[in-house]
Amino acid sequence: MFKYYGWRDELKESETPKLEFGYPSAVPETTSAAWGARAIATSGRWPDLETLPSLDLVPDRQSFCWKDEDDKKELMNRLNDGIIECIQERYKELRENEEISDSSANEVVLYEGRRVKVVGNTNGSGGYMYISAWLVN
Repeated sequence: MFKYYGWRDELKESETPKLEFGYPSAVPETTSAAWGARAIATSGRWPDLETLPSLDLVPDRQSFCWKDEDDKKELMNRLNDGIIECIQERYKELRENEEISDSSANEVVLYEGRRVKVVGNTNGSGGYMYISAWLVN
């Protein structure tokens, strides 16, 4: 069973990976831990002409699900040990090359390593990037 925290911070269980935030449809059922976030995505274009494309994570728009506490810790540590920065850099690259936009849904791989995969999609939301990361077994 997967464990996750619901809206009111109550611990819940699910037979499949369950994320309150992020891009949960991308997460395979074979994973043992997953993380999701709804990030603020700026384009670096009008009306943000003075800024570069950026991806900002908001603490209360992130969620985890896990089967085992050690797997949760492993994923959290890997994300915090450089993967988050890689995701942000990849987002900038995709924006600058116009491979993603706010007005159309397009799933993209933001990071892929031996143990972790991260995908995202703007879902045509006009300012958000929905991200999910999971342990690859």
